[in-house]
Amino acid sequence: MKKYFSTFFPTICLLLLVMCTGITLDESPGTIYGKVLRLHVLANSDSAEDQQIKLMVRDRLLEVTQGLFYDCRNVNQAVNLANENAHLIEEAARQVLEENDRDGKVSVVIGKENYPEKEYGSMSFPEGEYLSVRVLLGEGRGRNWWCVLFPPLCNAGIEDSGKIMSSYGIDEKEIEELEKEMKDGGIDIFGCNVRLKIFDYFKGRR
Repeated sequence: MKKYFSTFFPTICLLLLVMCTGITLDESPGTIYGKVLRLHVLANSDSAEDQQIKLMVRDRLLEVTQGLFYDCRNVNQAVNLANENAHLIEEAARQVLEENDRDGKVSVVIGKENYPEKEYGSMSFPEGEYLSVRVLLGEGRGRNWWCVLFPPLCNAGIEDSGKIMSSYGIDEKEIEELEKEMKDGGIDIFGCNVRLKIFDYFKGRR
């Protein structure tokens, strides 16, 4: 009886702790971070005008990059291609500013950046360091818009994200993990990823 109690009691305590605090436990951080290339467009500020310009730049960049990364077979090729075309990306953004009589610098930074957890269609990309193309408008201090350049999801339907990622070599298990993050309720406590609605409730009230 004592042996049973000593094994069972810590498990009950863990469950109670998770239920009360909304702790999220992850078995491993995963390897998705080094397999995707993200595009981020950062507005000069959060003013309505700057946010509108950001969306105009977004639309122009989607035109410029459409089809650009289709022939890449891995993220290294995508990063090299982004570096080769950085001047085209910068020029496209600058043209939008000029067409709208807006002054301000435009800079394109390609490298690794830390990003918070973000939802993308049926997927939730975890917080972490990602390869990215960052287009900074002016001071780049406003809210950003983002998508995934490689695998080429920016111009694809969000509902096709999983299929596209799979066709570009992203492991099915990693895709399932991204999609699992979007599910409500607890997930596989002993496996060991836990996410509870009570946590999402308090998170949403911050």
